[in-house]
Amino acid sequence: MIFEKLFHTATEAAAILNVSTQTVYGLLESGKLRGFKDNPYSSWKITEEAIGDYARQREAEGLEKMRIYQEKMRINGRKKDSN
Repeated sequence: MIFEKLFHTATEAAAILNVSTQTVYGLLESGKLRGFKDNPYSSWKITEEAIGDYARQREAEGLEKMRIYQEKMRINGRKKDSN
């Protein structure tokens, strides 16, 4: 019988998200990435769903930053054209 892995470690999540393990710990501590510990001394456990949710949120924030940048460039272009 094949069992799927239910949880990822912080190191595995870091590899999936292409960030450092320290970044993952910071995201977990801040609540930006959902995870849990069985007790204060255990390792973090992070679900595939939590990793996916964080990745989608990060992508959405990036797209919003790009939209704002493009809008600023459009406004600055209009100012230059009117001079």
